Amino acid sequence: MERERLCTQLLVNIEEYKQWLETLSTVIKADTSGSMAEVERFLEARTAPRGKQASAAAASKAPETAECTACTDRVRLPETLQTPCLHRYCRSCLGKMIGDSLKDLSLFPPRCCRAEIPLDLLRPYLDLTIIRKFETRAVEINDRNRLYCYNVQCASYLPPSDRRDNVALCTNCWRETCALCPSHGWFKRVHQLGYQDEMEELSELPLYDRTN
Repeated sequence: MERERLCTQLLVNIEEYKQWLETLSTVIKADTSGSMAEVERFLEARTAPRGKQASAAAASKAPETAECTACTDRVRLPETLQTPCLHRYCRSCLGKMIGDSLKDLSLFPPRCCRAEIPLDLLRPYLDLTIIRKFETRAVEINDRNRLYCYNVQCASYLPPSDRRDNVALCTNCWRETCALCPSHGWFKRVHQLGYQDEMEELSELPLYDRTN
């Protein structure tokens, strides 16, 4: 077995040597004006230790990286997002930026250099839940008559799609809010009956919550 392995290795070395001679001959014949320089570079590459050759090959195949504008870390290029202003962000910093914009309306939509980062650009980096929150936030910021759940422990935004006959149903705590006050959905009847003054007085008092 050892003999067969040595014979095989010898044949491989002979084949490599033939290819080396053919390449060397081609280099010499290619351009007489620069042939010696080409030959020197060729010989240097061929006579370099295999370890150095492997290192050079590995370096040439190393993944391209980019610097994150926020944290300045070097990150693989596919793991970054390029903004319209040509800055790049890693996934971690991008996630923080999006999270902050969803918590604070003044930070929405996410921006870089005062330029909006569109949802279509962010979509590949977001899961479905965050995308839905992002879309709801976009509706909220453009809503001139913003309505929020009367339940202070919830206070979720109630989009126009959740409002029916001036009563909005909160899909977070499942309580109704009057779109005219805004207070508990029960006040809609008071509006309809024309008891505006009485309604305002009642709005200051604790009421029975029919949702419990």
